[in-house]
Amino acid sequence: MKKSARLRSLEGLWEDDDPSLVVPLVKLLKKDPSLKVRAAAASSLGRFLLQAGTRKLDDYYARLVYSALLEAAETENLEIRRRAIEALACSSTDDERVLKLIEDAYYHPDESMKASAIYAMGKNANPKWRPFILKELRNPRAAIRYEAARACGEMGLKEAVEILAELAKDKDYEVREAAIWALGSIGGNEARNILINFLAEGDDSIREAVEEALREIEFSSDPLNLYNSCF
Repeated sequence: MKKSARLRSLEGLWEDDDPSLVVPLVKLLKKDPSLKVRAAAASSLGRFLLQAGTRKLDDYYARLVYSALLEAAETENLEIRRRAIEALACSSTDDERVLKLIEDAYYHPDESMKASAIYAMGKNANPKWRPFILKELRNPRAAIRYEAARACGEMGLKEAVEILAELAKDKDYEVREAAIWALGSIGGNEARNILINFLAEGDDSIREAVEEALREIEFSSDPLNLYNSCF
């Protein structure tokens, strides 16, 4: 299916964090006739909440983004609600309204909503999400295992390393990649040794992901040393 010009434009602006985009994106979220465009606008607004958390965004724009996403997460169709909740996860880790939205999404009967909830848990990083995320590493659905593995990496859950080592051999390729990425993000000697063993086993299908994860561990443990080794 051919993408609309507005949707392609949104994708092209994915990494643009200019605050002047906030008002147009909010208008797209609220009023665009295309549900796909509105969902994409919700996702795009999430990066501005990250800016607000580091005081890089004016309070007026931060409130505008937050209120627009909150309204969408509570009232819109499923796809827009999902993307709004994912974006809102980037706000404060102890925002009770956001925590409630994430938890309600987790218990929603639609699997895609549950996947979004686990994604949001990782981004939100509130410690209350640890048991939820660890439990879902064993979910029979690959999409849920994938999000749980990524969330472990986002939150640096060292207690997940052993299970992530198993998921790095998962039958689903994307789950394997997510588990390897998470091991690199969590870091530490245990994760490093697991990744080194994967290299020794010579599985070419995941070699690049393992090498990247090992570089991440080395950079996290000694960023200056890795920087100097490049010159």
